[in-house]
Amino acid sequence: MHGDHHNINLMTFRFQVLKPMTIHKWCGVGDGRMCGIKLRGMMATDDRLIPARNRILSTDILIIDEISMFSRRMFNMLETVLRIKDTSHTFGNIQIIVVGDFLQLPPVRNLRYEDLGEFAFTSKFWPPHSIFLDSVFRQRDESLISLIRVIFRATQ
Repeated sequence: MHGDHHNINLMTFRFQVLKPMTIHKWCGVGDGRMCGIKLRGMMATDDRLIPARNRILSTDILIIDEISMFSRRMFNMLETVLRIKDTSHTFGNIQIIVVGDFLQLPPVRNLRYEDLGEFAFTSKFWPPHSIFLDSVFRQRDESLISLIRVIFRATQ
């Protein structure tokens, strides 16, 4: 929400990684062959989707890394499927945090299922808030850093 500020002490949270997995497996969308609405309906009846349903229902915050590889179609499907938790709110009222560099890796296309590989940020569900990190930590060579910044500015 705009204007809301929260102080968060990360020491008060318990983080537990049970089993890292792709977002596709985590929410049950698999290779994307089904539409999100059909898949959401199947969540209640298909035993194969019960683990995904339970993960969704027990999630308050979802962090997706390498978001640049996630297509608009898959992002839209994720939004639809997450509504099994709460149909009246976008993403089922699960807070979505996406991380990635759109200049690094492109979205994965799946032409077999009509996924053209458009960037997730072109989705109507893309969050309105963005934070850009511009401090360089992995490189020490100032000439390389300067060159990368020139290239980045030229692409904007």
